[in-house]
Amino acid sequence: MDTPTLLGIGVVALILVMSVVGTIVKRKAVAKGAEIGARRSAGRQSGKAGSLGESVVVNAPVDVVAGLVAPILTGTWVTQKSPTEWTQKMYHDDDITYRIAPVADGSEVYVAETIEFMGTVNGSKQWRRFRERIATSAAENGLVSRAGQRHLVRSHAVKNDDHVWIAQ
Repeated sequence: MDTPTLLGIGVVALILVMSVVGTIVKRKAVAKGAEIGARRSAGRQSGKAGSLGESVVVNAPVDVVAGLVAPILTGTWVTQKSPTEWTQKMYHDDDITYRIAPVADGSEVYVAETIEFMGTVNGSKQWRRFRERIATSAAENGLVSRAGQRHLVRSHAVKNDDHVWIAQ
């Protein structure tokens, strides 16, 4: 064989090898990008869900705490469903549910349920404000309050096409 033929075969072989190597490298890069994206997304979600898991425990019976909380959890976007349960509208009428439950040293006010909208768990800013107002109101009424914690997990439930996070 002469040199131009060998050179042509070499170029064709190089193109084929580069094509295969390029495909392998691209697959690995896409997989690594998806892994990093999933890790970051999980971190953001757990961080927001973690702050929604913070609760307020007031050293008083449920009915007393309900009377304390009712004026705080009011407004155009909040609806009282029962003496111990409220829902808040974010995108739909019942995107966030707040509850009061008895605990060993009083009553706990917590986020019982919230939605994940477009990859973000909703309501952390509003809940932080409510918690602060509940603790302040308890102190003004001579009641002792402390921070509590509930663990929020992503359930298999879907509400209004959004994933639901529930307190455990």
